[in-house]
Amino acid sequence: MFLLAASACHASEYKGLEPERGQESVVDFSNDETESIEPDIDKSLLTSIKGRIAFSSTREGKTDIFTMNLDGTGLVNLTDSYMIDEYPHFSFDGSKIVFQSSSSPPEIIVDIVLMESDGSNPMILTDGMGEYRCPSFSPDGSKILFESYLYQDGKITVDIFVMNVDSSQVKNLTDNPSSDGSARFSPDGESIVFVSNRDETVDIFIMDADGSNPRNLTTSGSHDTDPCFSPDGQHIAFTSMRQGRVDIYMMDTDGSNEIQLTDHTHVFGNPCFLPDGEHIAFEQTHKRRLDIFIMHLQELVPFNITAPLGGSHPSFAP
Repeated sequence: MFLLAASACHASEYKGLEPERGQESVVDFSNDETESIEPDIDKSLLTSIKGRIAFSSTREGKTDIFTMNLDGTGLVNLTDSYMIDEYPHFSFDGSKIVFQSSSSPPEIIVDIVLMESDGSNPMILTDGMGEYRCPSFSPDGSKILFESYLYQDGKITVDIFVMNVDSSQVKNLTDNPSSDGSARFSPDGESIVFVSNRDETVDIFIMDADGSNPRNLTTSGSHDTDPCFSPDGQHIAFTSMRQGRVDIYMMDTDGSNEIQLTDHTHVFGNPCFLPDGEHIAFEQTHKRRLDIFIMHLQELVPFNITAPLGGSHPSFAP
């Protein structure tokens, strides 16, 4: 099992604990074998899959946001800054990217930044005074979901907020003593899937887009995190530790018909459907680094698209 500490959207939630302030993601590779599952794949096959990927990578010595075609061509560093830039999320039409950008310890400030999909016109949307993480777009591109961290009396509370893309009309959707995060809109914009520890374990919840009517979709007693909707809005992929290790699962949006998609020791998390709805991407450890793997939902054979330099936090544009 990986040992995790948070600045990642999901990392602390595997243990049901919030992070210590300023702490970044730590991956313990002590159980990582020399070789993980990586079959020989002709990358020319990827040219038939439509879409472009945005992801985080330290391949140039710092954490930046990159985009590329799925076959590895057209690689571009979009941020190339001294900040820690991660968790990119494409707008549904692929024209913009929102991401979190943080300073280095000891003074940790994490802001939400919006830019064009080519990296131009970056605009900081938050106030530069707190920790705002894990942003994602509404289907029409008019709103952004994000997490806000409140540190008070030695305790941390995380809530889900929504704001307009011009940073106006900020609203707390989950104002309660528990911690809630990793929020994503459904493709029709009517619902939001998210993670919460309000029922003692860490579970996947769904609520109406205005924050009302929250209901628990997973009651496995394990840690269920990283939810994302399929492009048709019929399914939710997520990460779970119910088998004693991290694996990717999928269920219907009412929590029924759960199926396990991965069954090996190298999965790290962050599942994300590709625009075709037939493939899914996720993070997996490989040779002591994180890489992004893709697999077909029927064949269930993962292959690495970010080797040999690594990548994490995938998001796809049509």
